Amino acid sequence: MEIDPEKCVGCGACFKGCIYDGLKLKKGKAVHTDNCIACGRCEMECPNGAISLKFDEDKDIDQVVDEIIERYESIVDISG
Repeated sequence: MEIDPEKCVGCGACFKGCIYDGLKLKKGKAVHTDNCIACGRCEMECPNGAISLKFDEDKDIDQVVDEIIERYESIVDISG
């Protein structure tokens, strides 16, 4: 995930979308934390288009999905 500091106004809309505590404010701008799983919820919430998801073009979709699942499992207890 990339956050364009020129477009980010620190409005906090992205925080409303993030359910993983994957963002924080630093010097009035949003930045992602280690909890970010690149789910894209913050990107959808940003009214300024400051957030974009970037994926390694050398990976196929299954590898990308596996990475997202791995990140998700590392922060959420799914053992029930």
